Amino acid sequence: MSIMIHMKCSSGDLTFFSSISQPTGGHFVATLVSPYACSSALLSAGSIMCIILLVLIGVYIVGGILYLWFVVGATGVELIPNYSFWRQIPFLIRDGCCFTKNGFRAGNNTYAYQSIK
Repeated sequence: MSIMIHMKCSSGDLTFFSSISQPTGGHFVATLVSPYACSSALLSAGSIMCIILLVLIGVYIVGGILYLWFVVGATGVELIPNYSFWRQIPFLIRDGCCFTKNGFRAGNNTYAYQSIK
Protein backbone atom coordinates (compact mmCIF):
# COMPACT_ATOMS: atom_id res chain seq x y z
CA MET A 1 0.00 0.00 0.00
CA SER A 2 1.31 3.47 -0.85
CA ILE A 3 0.08 7.04 -1.16
CA MET A 4 0.82 9.57 -3.88
CA ILE A 5 0.25 13.25 -3.07
CA HIS A 6 -0.12 15.77 -5.89
CA MET A 7 0.55 19.35 -4.76
CA LYS A 8 -1.42 22.16 -6.39
CA CYS A 9 -0.69 25.89 -6.04
CA SER A 10 -3.38 28.00 -4.42
CA SER A 11 -3.63 31.77 -4.05
CA GLY A 12 -5.67 31.49 -0.83
CA ASP A 13 -4.40 31.21 2.74
CA LEU A 14 -5.80 27.75 3.47
CA THR A 15 -4.13 24.40 2.99
CA PHE A 16 -6.44 21.44 2.40
CA PHE A 17 -6.82 18.14 0.60
CA SER A 18 -9.15 18.69 -2.35
CA SER A 19 -9.57 15.03 -3.24
CA ILE A 20 -8.55 11.64 -1.99
CA SER A 21 -9.31 8.72 -4.25
CA GLN A 22 -10.03 5.21 -3.06
CA PRO A 23 -7.22 2.73 -3.36
CA THR A 24 -6.87 1.06 -6.72
CA GLY A 25 -4.36 -1.70 -6.54
CA GLY A 26 -3.32 -0.55 -3.06
CA HIS A 27 -2.44 3.04 -4.10
CA PHE A 28 -4.08 6.13 -2.57
CA VAL A 29 -3.97 9.31 -4.65
CA ALA A 30 -4.48 12.69 -2.93
CA THR A 31 -4.39 16.30 -4.10
CA LEU A 32 -3.07 18.88 -1.63
CA VAL A 33 -3.97 22.50 -2.38
CA SER A 34 -1.72 25.03 -0.64
CA PRO A 35 -0.06 28.40 -1.16
CA TYR A 36 3.18 26.72 -0.06
CA ALA A 37 3.11 24.55 -3.19
CA CYS A 38 3.69 27.62 -5.37
CA SER A 39 7.24 27.92 -6.60
CA SER A 40 9.13 30.97 -5.47
CA ALA A 41 12.29 32.38 -7.01
CA LEU A 42 13.27 34.22 -3.82
CA LEU A 43 15.88 32.89 -1.42
CA SER A 44 14.79 31.93 2.06
CA ALA A 45 16.20 33.60 5.16
CA GLY A 46 18.28 30.49 5.91
CA SER A 47 19.81 30.54 2.42
CA ILE A 48 20.71 34.21 2.80
CA MET A 49 22.29 33.55 6.21
CA CYS A 50 24.36 30.66 4.78
CA ILE A 51 25.58 32.86 1.91
CA ILE A 52 26.52 35.65 4.31
CA LEU A 53 28.33 33.18 6.60
CA LEU A 54 30.32 31.69 3.70
CA VAL A 55 31.27 35.16 2.42
CA LEU A 56 32.41 36.22 5.91
CA ILE A 57 34.49 33.06 6.31
CA GLY A 58 36.09 33.72 2.93
CA VAL A 59 36.87 37.34 3.84
CA TYR A 60 38.32 36.18 7.18
CA ILE A 61 40.62 33.62 5.54
CA VAL A 62 41.70 35.69 2.52
CA GLY A 63 42.02 38.93 4.52
CA GLY A 64 43.97 37.16 7.26
CA ILE A 65 46.35 35.55 4.79
CA LEU A 66 46.94 38.83 2.95
CA TYR A 67 47.53 40.71 6.22
CA LEU A 68 49.93 38.08 7.56
CA TRP A 69 51.79 37.90 4.25
CA PHE A 70 52.18 41.59 3.46
CA VAL A 71 52.20 43.28 6.88
CA VAL A 72 53.71 40.65 9.18
CA GLY A 73 55.84 38.87 6.57
CA ALA A 74 54.68 35.39 7.51
CA THR A 75 55.26 32.36 5.26
CA GLY A 76 54.07 28.76 5.13
CA VAL A 77 51.77 27.56 7.91
CA GLU A 78 52.12 30.93 9.65
CA LEU A 79 49.82 32.39 6.95
CA ILE A 80 46.78 30.65 8.47
CA PRO A 81 44.92 33.24 10.58
CA ASN A 82 44.93 32.29 14.30
CA TYR A 83 46.85 29.10 13.54
CA SER A 84 47.39 28.13 17.19
CA PHE A 85 43.64 28.36 17.87
CA TRP A 86 42.69 26.23 14.84
CA ARG A 87 45.36 23.69 15.79
CA GLN A 88 43.77 23.30 19.24
CA ILE A 89 40.15 22.94 18.00
CA PRO A 90 40.12 19.08 17.88
CA PHE A 91 41.41 18.88 21.45
CA LEU A 92 38.95 21.51 22.70
CA ILE A 93 36.08 19.59 21.08
CA ARG A 94 37.32 16.38 22.71
CA ASP A 95 37.47 18.10 26.10
CA GLY A 96 33.95 19.47 25.65
CA CYS A 97 32.60 16.04 24.71
CA CYS A 98 34.29 14.41 27.71
CA PHE A 99 32.97 17.16 30.00
CA THR A 100 29.43 16.61 28.67
CA LYS A 101 29.76 12.81 28.92
CA ASN A 102 30.81 13.13 32.59
CA GLY A 103 27.62 14.99 33.41
CA PHE A 104 29.23 18.46 33.46
CA ARG A 105 31.65 17.42 36.20
CA ALA A 106 35.33 18.24 35.88
CA GLY A 107 36.44 14.75 36.95
CA ASN A 108 40.07 14.25 38.01
CA ASN A 109 41.23 17.50 36.50
CA THR A 110 43.91 19.34 38.47
CA TYR A 111 42.20 22.64 37.58
CA ALA A 112 38.84 21.52 39.01
CA TYR A 113 37.16 23.17 41.97
CA GLN A 114 37.38 21.38 45.31
CA SER A 115 34.22 19.58 46.29
CA ILE A 116 32.16 20.93 49.21
CA LYS A 117 31.93 18.50 52.13
